[in-house]
Amino acid sequence: MPEGYGKSHLVLDLVERGFKVVFCSKSHSQLDEKEFGFRDMHGLNTHRVLSKRKHFRTQLELLGVPAHHFKFVESMPSNPYAPSEVAVFDTVAALEKLFDEHDVPYNANEFFSEHYELFEADKAIEAVDADVYLVTFAAMQAIATGKGIRWWKRIG
Repeated sequence: MPEGYGKSHLVLDLVERGFKVVFCSKSHSQLDEKEFGFRDMHGLNTHRVLSKRKHFRTQLELLGVPAHHFKFVESMPSNPYAPSEVAVFDTVAALEKLFDEHDVPYNANEFFSEHYELFEADKAIEAVDADVYLVTFAAMQAIATGKGIRWWKRIG
């Protein structure tokens, strides 16, 4: 729903009644704002569920590589209604070049495999008991459609 319709008030009301809530947003900057509001202004226990791409960019930043210096190379899927897919070979080549530019002593292929291909956003839900789970629409789509996982059972 658009801004001003009372979504945040609804979340507060649902948590007060004992429900757990999954709150989706278009961007991580919107989630930053909601996380601050729910956690710091209202004292709710929040948990941020990261998408593969956000996790990957966070790992790059931990290596000292500015995340905005890296772009995934994408290819169009055969299904015109599906989102674009990562072109692995070209993406790893771009990552290799970036690692060379920033003197990062990691193998780009191994780094990509560990922090993108093997990362599962839904595993983050299992380990944390929170009032509000914050997730982007893209990450929620991946969680809800991947491997037939019933994500709502993971959060109770």
